Amino acid sequence: MPAELTTILETVQAQVQALNLPGISRANVVICQSAAVEIARMPSERMPAVIVSPFGAETITASSNVRDDIVYPVLVALVASLRIDAEEPMDKQRLGLDQRLTWRETIRKAFSNQRLDSTRGYTMAVQPLAIVDQTAFARDLFVSGFVLRITNREGRT
Repeated sequence: MPAELTTILETVQAQVQALNLPGISRANVVICQSAAVEIARMPSERMPAVIVSPFGAETITASSNVRDDIVYPVLVALVASLRIDAEEPMDKQRLGLDQRLTWRETIRKAFSNQRLDSTRGYTMAVQPLAIVDQTAFARDLFVSGFVLRITNREGRT
C-alpha cells in the first residue's frame, strides 16, 4: 500500500491532467521530489509543464482520542519558457501571458475548497504563491504556483 502522500500526489496529478489545459500535454504533468530541482533541470522542450511535488512539512492536529488531522502541503507549479516569447511581437507575448494566467486560474478553481476525490475524506485549501516568481522570471522562466493544503483524518497506530 503506498504512502498517503504518494496517493495524494498521484490524485492531484490525475486531476490536473483531467483539466486538459490547452498547450500542456498529459505527459508534462509530472510528480517529483523537489520542484526546484525539477524546474532547474527541465529542458525547454518539456515546457510548458505542471509540477506536482511535496512542499514543506505536514502539520498534525489531534481531532479525537484515536485520530489526527494531517495536513499535507503539495506544490502545484506551472512552468513555461519565456525565451520564445522574447522574440515575439508584443501582442503575441500578451496572448502567451493570457494563456499562462488562464492555466493558473483553471487550476485554482479546480482545487479551491473542494474535496480531493469522492472516495476519500480529503479536504483542500489553496494557498496562492506569487503569480510570477521573479527569480525564475530573471532566468527566462514563467513559474507560477499554489500550495494545496490537503487534510486527511488518519487513525493512530
